[in-house]
Amino acid sequence: MPTAKELHKLWDQRIKDECKARGLRFVAGCGYRADSVYLSVFSAGRWATKGEAVPRWRWTVAIKPRVLDEILWEAFMPDEDLGGPRKRLNLRVSGWFTVDGLEVGSGFVDVPDPAQPDAAVTTMFDEFDRLTTEFVAAHPDVDAYLKALQAMPAEQAGWPRNRLREIVTLIAVGDRDAAGALADAELARGEHGPMSGPRGTVFELLSVFCKPAEVQAEYWEMVKPTHRLTLVSGTSGPVTVTLAAGRERGGSFDRRLRKFNGRDDFALILTPIGDDDTYLQAAGSGPDRITVEIRKPGGQQWGVESVRYVIGRAGSDGSALDQPIELPTSTQMVGATEVFDADEAAALFTDFYRRGSIPETCTLRPAEGWTADGTNVDLR
Repeated sequence: MPTAKELHKLWDQRIKDECKARGLRFVAGCGYRADSVYLSVFSAGRWATKGEAVPRWRWTVAIKPRVLDEILWEAFMPDEDLGGPRKRLNLRVSGWFTVDGLEVGSGFVDVPDPAQPDAAVTTMFDEFDRLTTEFVAAHPDVDAYLKALQAMPAEQAGWPRNRLREIVTLIAVGDRDAAGALADAELARGEHGPMSGPRGTVFELLSVFCKPAEVQAEYWEMVKPTHRLTLVSGTSGPVTVTLAAGRERGGSFDRRLRKFNGRDDFALILTPIGDDDTYLQAAGSGPDRITVEIRKPGGQQWGVESVRYVIGRAGSDGSALDQPIELPTSTQMVGATEVFDADEAAALFTDFYRRGSIPETCTLRPAEGWTADGTNVDLR
């Protein structure tokens, strides 16, 4: 009996051969046919169930207008070089950022001997040819495809990937107002879609894509990056993302701060873009043992131009520095009122992010200064 790996290779090759014989292309284990309007995709895989008497393979057939992915890419990732026509066709099948096709059929075939796939593969591809021919005949253009989508049961239509398909199809038929309204409705109920990237979430970007040019310009100005956020790990190194002021969602700071363990994730740094001498940073040995520091201009009384301060709660002046914060390369000693938990530290990050400052009730203990020529001065 062939091994699982050998069977996988055997079936892949048999499906690839069947694709070639029927004039289909093959990529990432799937067969597909592209005409002037549609992309039809065949996929199949072993469907294992406990106690099965006969092995089965499950197949699915999905169809989408070719234009849908082009619209998605233009709205979601306009600056990406996606290659020529052939590569873009393959990406419609194997890429991460694509619109799912509408499933027009699926089924199972029994395979008594998995080492003999011929009959099963022929049966599955016969179904592929039948289903795609019938669907295209009944839905010859994108307008007809939209009607098929809108006939879907309401519960299924609301699934994020199905909603994405409907929004993009509305754009494809020229109804941007309806597409934008549908995207806005999803955003209003807290649904941002099945994918996101540096520019935003997919429903947000499709909503903007449907708006007039002046509204789009205002949006892109609003989301222009204003800060760099760097997460430092003792095992994988630093990772930096850019943020636009006031647009963090779902606790983007406290989620990272809660991961602190003093070994892997242990530091977080927020820096305004264009001002590397100002930042807020946190380091911690755990989500309830975090020290937070701010660097900002000032310190002329000490002969420096900017100062790094350890932040404390009100009334912490003069407290003993007897609380260790264990980090991968050092141990920071701070006062009891200078130890924060993730929620408290996140609140400081949010204030700094949105307003460029922290509450005036916080105390600041000078730790380090820099002169105009960059010379470091110990202020402890």
